[in-house]
Amino acid sequence: MREFRHCLTMSESLNHDPIARLPSGLFGAALGLSGIAAAWSKIGDLEFVDPGIGFALGMVAALVFSVCSLALGAKAILRPAAALGDLRDPNRLAPYGAGAMSLMGIGALLAAKAPNLGTAIWQTGALFDGLICIFFCARLLAGRWSFNAAGPLWLVPAVGAIAAPASGIGLGQDLASGILFGQGIMGLTLVLPAIIVRMSFHDRPPTGAPLAILLTPPGLGCVSLIAMNGGVDHLAFGIYGAAVTIAGGLCFLGVRIAQAPPNINLWTLIFPMANFSIATLLVGSGSDTPVLVWFGIGLTILVSLMGIAILGWTGFILSRGGFTTQGLIFRGHIHQTGQ
Repeated sequence: MREFRHCLTMSESLNHDPIARLPSGLFGAALGLSGIAAAWSKIGDLEFVDPGIGFALGMVAALVFSVCSLALGAKAILRPAAALGDLRDPNRLAPYGAGAMSLMGIGALLAAKAPNLGTAIWQTGALFDGLICIFFCARLLAGRWSFNAAGPLWLVPAVGAIAAPASGIGLGQDLASGILFGQGIMGLTLVLPAIIVRMSFHDRPPTGAPLAILLTPPGLGCVSLIAMNGGVDHLAFGIYGAAVTIAGGLCFLGVRIAQAPPNINLWTLIFPMANFSIATLLVGSGSDTPVLVWFGIGLTILVSLMGIAILGWTGFILSRGGFTTQGLIFRGHIHQTGQ
């Protein structure tokens, strides 16, 4: 009980500290923008638009990543207690995996112009994602976190590892990509069943934008399998079918997603949809199915418009107050919306 009261007191004090309250979910903005950039890059590869569009958007994602890294780096240096708190809370630790994943995506895009620099950036992101995935799994196996509180955010470190072949194979990082892919499978094995049980049987199932992360494992799995196998095959078709099924299920959960109060986790809508559009483009082009290709292009346009809207909303909230680790501050009032 004493420890619980101490946590409450520290949480209340952190919410009034503009540095300590910075949420790790800021990395979701960089990941979402890098996903949009990757989708436009793929459309450019199919010669529907100028390939430079994807690269330009990737540089925007790199800028956002740099700002988020500087902000959270300042938090670690100036408020180490708050930064350590992120490591103890799975919902606050998981978004750091989004930062590592966005670094891998940015590195892959940059490699088109500067191969050595892009590869080095990808390797840095891969290293951090692998370490985060190992630490996350270790905490789970040690019983540090209750599976009763499992939510879609817990999938982020694992899906980051699964994403490695999608961006790493083209850079010649076959071994590292394969190892990370295996780590991601292990992470999903630990976390996904707990999330499904909680969503199906728990009195308080997870809600809000992070539910969209459920689309990421099959979507990224499909893209990574295509990269590892050198093209679309029957297994990729099957995994894509799983992604379509999850996408359809999420449409029925739209009300549950919309009812949750908004916070920085709105960005978790963007990357899963952008990645699903990439999977659709790859499957459509690989199977010579124009309908899927055009659907992927339309979905990319939709996701891009959503990204612009959420980016504007993020800037508006930052100008009027800011975000906390558990909600947002608007006009001097703290709104606790949860992770």
